[in-house]
Order: sequence, then C-alpha cells, then structure tokens
Amino acid sequence: MNENRQTWDERARALGATRRGVLFKGFTDEANGRLHDWHAWLVREMFAPAIGAEGGAVLDLGCGYGRLSQTLATARPDLFVVGQDISGWYCQRMAEAGGGAVLADLRALPFRPRSMAGAMAITSLMYLDRPEVGAAFAQIAAMLRPGAPLLIVDPGEELRSLIGRLAGNRVASATGGRGFQREEYIALARAAGFEVLGKGGNPRDSALLLATAGGRVGLGLASRLAGRQRPRAGGYSPLALHRWLLLKAPGEGR
Repeated sequence: MNENRQTWDERARALGATRRGVLFKGFTDEANGRLHDWHAWLVREMFAPAIGAEGGAVLDLGCGYGRLSQTLATARPDLFVVGQDISGWYCQRMAEAGGGAVLADLRALPFRPRSMAGAMAITSLMYLDRPEVGAAFAQIAAMLRPGAPLLIVDPGEELRSLIGRLAGNRVASATGGRGFQREEYIALARAAGFEVLGKGGNPRDSALLLATAGGRVGLGLASRLAGRQRPRAGGYSPLALHRWLLLKAPGEGR
C-alpha cells in the first residue's frame, strides 16, 4: 500500500492537478478534456438524479484532485461530497479547493456501514488486483445505504489489451491499471449483491481519440465531423475505451 501511495504521489506532483494526471498521460489536454466531459455528463445526468432526495454524504472513490466531486456538488448542492484517494498530494489539492478528502486505500475503506447516500468510482477499480476487486465491491456495498446508487467507470479490457499489443506493451506503467471484460464487470457487481440499473460506454469517442493518436492529429476537425455520442445511447461495447455501470446497492431502498 505504501508503495502504491508513493507511486501516485510522484505522478501527482509531476503532472499536477490536471486531467493528464488522472486520465491518459499520453493524450493531449483536449483529448482528455473530451473524456472528462463525458465522465462529467454521466455524473450530472445519470448519477446525481439517482441519489435520494433526502440527500446525505456521497463518496467519490479515487477522487484525485476533485474534478468530478465538483461536478456532483454543483448538480446536487444538497449533498455532502467526500473524497477518498491513496495520494496525499491529491487529497490536499481537493481540500484546498474547498472539498473534504480522506487519505485511504480502496482496499481498506474507513467508512461506517450504511453511512453513504451514494458513491462513484471513476477509473478507480482498475488499479486493484483481480482478487481484490470482489472484496472492494463488498466494502462499498456495506457502507452504502440500502438501495443507494453506485456509478463505476473503468476501461474495457478488450480494447485496452489490443492497444497494448499493437504498441508492443509500451503503454504499461506503474499507474496504468487494467480493464474489465464486459461480462466480468457485471458479474463482479452482481456477486456483491448490486443490481444493474444501466450500462454503457464510449465506442464512438474511443474511435475518434485513437484515430487522432490521443488528440495529437486533427482532433478538432474530427470532433466537428463526428459529433458527440450521448451516453444514454448505449455503447456497452468491446470497442469502448471506458464503460460504465449504474448500480443499486443491496437491500430495500429507492
């Protein structure tokens, strides 16, 4: 755990509170901005409305510097958004921005049972070893109120591994993580008692970003020609860089 924390602190200090620090290091700011905008859309339009009207505390797992905590707080000002991250540098940045963050490992969350009205884990589970993912889902289920929503977003392993093979595995890094197969992702959530409320991905944006070499070649023109895919249109595809699940925690609830 200390080694992971040191590795992430080094990356955070090197890249700062930027999208390249928490998304794709090899993508341009514009390309990562497009991916961030899609994540923010999911948080604002899919996750925020699913949180109960009674409000409460909502957890941003792997919050980084708080890029999506801010989106949620704006969409639902009645909520108290709490961040969790393994990097002390990121937790400090989130605190300076006016949010609250807890320095903790995703494998050992320090939150009380049934204390959270919702949680989101955007590109966070991808950094766990496979045997640890089921235990993390179980921890998250335990700290959520019955029926509370969980939004997760992680890479699709089919496309991620293909890119790795084409690049001769040069894309691997200590903070690179790995993705999930389509059915595996759903099976892991259901094994912890979660119900799947919605799912999707970004295959069209993925093709655009890959065709422009991570935004380095003609992304602006290609974006205007291709337009933007709406997450509600589906896209839970092996050709998606990122896929999402909206889940409902076990137990009675909304």
